[in-house]
Amino acid sequence: MQVTKRPAHTRAGEAYPTEIGRASLTVVLLEAVLWASSRADSQNPTRSLRSAALAPYVFNDSRHDTVFDVVSRRHRELEAEKRVTRIGGRWDELVDAESIGLGDVQPVLTTGRLLVWERDSTIDDGVGQAETKGYLDERE
Repeated sequence: MQVTKRPAHTRAGEAYPTEIGRASLTVVLLEAVLWASSRADSQNPTRSLRSAALAPYVFNDSRHDTVFDVVSRRHRELEAEKRVTRIGGRWDELVDAESIGLGDVQPVLTTGRLLVWERDSTIDDGVGQAETKGYLDERE
């Protein structure tokens, strides 16, 4: 599976029409799986999958900047833990996922599930908090 060397910033309306765009999205998803694999506790998603270190800057200009903050911090944590390999060169060069440490989590993209949250379609009623065991809070 081809990925980029590190995640790219996304923009509003991004549709990932290019191979590089799709490869960047793939590295984001694989890194999320790898990061969560050693931390996830289905009985306590709030404490296991949210950390102060990953908290985005609250005054970002857009939701895309906020998401990119989390993606970038998670990527740097994985590098610091030596769970992904830093490769020099341009970010948009394609490499094999296995070569940067993401080989073991590749099957999750075909067998796993993603939690999708659409902020603009959400009512701040606390249902998300109950349904996700606190992963989303009362405002999400």
